[in-house]
Amino acid sequence: AFTGDLIYGAGKLWEFYSLQKRFPGMRGDYWGFGGAVEELIASLDRVLERKPEMMVPSHGAVIENPTAAIGELKANLRAAMDNYLTTAAWRIYFKGIFPDRRAPLLKPLAEVSYPRWIRNIASTTKAIVADDGSAFLSDCGFQVAINEIDKLLAAGEIRSVDGIWITHYHDDHTQMVNVAKRKYGAKVHVERHLVDILENPLAYQMPCLFPESIRVDRPMEHGESIAWKGFRLTAYHFPGQTLYHDGLLVERDGVKAFFTGDSFANFGIDDYCSQNRCFLGPEVGYQKCFKLLLEVKADLLVAAHWGPVPISQEYLRRALDLFTEREKVFAKLFPWENPNFGLDPAWIRCYPYRQKVLPGGMVPVEARVYNHAARPKQARLEMRAPAGWTSPPAVTATIAPRTEGRIRFQLRAPASPERRRQVLGLAATVEGVRLGEFAEAIVDFLAA
Repeated sequence: AFTGDLIYGAGKLWEFYSLQKRFPGMRGDYWGFGGAVEELIASLDRVLERKPEMMVPSHGAVIENPTAAIGELKANLRAAMDNYLTTAAWRIYFKGIFPDRRAPLLKPLAEVSYPRWIRNIASTTKAIVADDGSAFLSDCGFQVAINEIDKLLAAGEIRSVDGIWITHYHDDHTQMVNVAKRKYGAKVHVERHLVDILENPLAYQMPCLFPESIRVDRPMEHGESIAWKGFRLTAYHFPGQTLYHDGLLVERDGVKAFFTGDSFANFGIDDYCSQNRCFLGPEVGYQKCFKLLLEVKADLLVAAHWGPVPISQEYLRRALDLFTEREKVFAKLFPWENPNFGLDPAWIRCYPYRQKVLPGGMVPVEARVYNHAARPKQARLEMRAPAGWTSPPAVTATIAPRTEGRIRFQLRAPASPERRRQVLGLAATVEGVRLGEFAEAIVDFLAA
């Protein structure tokens, strides 16, 4: 049986992000991390019904004991999904899709209220309000937020909008930020990991991108604090729902409120989209977030879609234990030495993802390789272009552990391109493993 990527080897898959698909009853694939796992298992069972003597996967070696190999893979998949579903926040939004008896969610915590100086504006937009009526927004995603701010200004309930904190790049948190900047003179503050994706969104291939550039007025370092009108604001890298996500600790009158964007519900974790690049490991992803919250000891969380969310040190420790175990169960699924190679669809990518060029001009593209491993890796990268392009030779580079290496290429575009949009491929070989054209860059030609 020639099985493609249904299986890599005994108990293993080549990658997991292709299994992003809505669970039955969902309205979209965005929430469906592992949603195609049961379909994958059903496909493997259909293979076994034909009683193959061996299986030939697209990746991996010939499998000579199909029954044992598939049995081990099914067990590993179900262990991984049972762990994941125990904290999956979409089960709070989409009730009844997944049976609680298999992976019970943590119970909701008792409700809490905002302190007097936090105000819900509309949808994802919240405000910190100073004694003089000045407001500091967290996100600004919809026109209804602008309308509400205008009403509050007209009524004298707030006097100005001084700043905007952006929790992450998703359009329902950012699409009215530039309107607020122009209208109120507000200055944008973010932790430095968000600066480039906000200022150069088309350079990224990520879900829910707002395509308009947002200039950051005040980049902040992880752990950096500023004083604002009686408040202490501390910025953190907070890679929960997505890699490009930050958190803001606001302190006033002995109360600590932590603005978590979309990373928490009550009580669930919003790591349900592979393309958001949610990593597993002790110093990355949600494990980093849990440890930070245990350290800062906030009194409540401010979730963009939920409002005030209670926090429990016990729940954080339980979630941290679940994620520590999750790293182990997902590691069993892949031939890679770190599970993030099988979970991260953009560990090899092109930067910028999209750009506009003149015919005949030079086109810069960076190959970016994120080495999730604890040791250096050698990568051979090659840009492949359509007819008429001039491409540079392949480059071999050593990528340091747990960092993103950058290899710069310069290509020359054709003087008379046949199409207004063309695709450049990035082929990669890592540690001798040929990955083919793993990533691409999109080029739109301007009129000459």
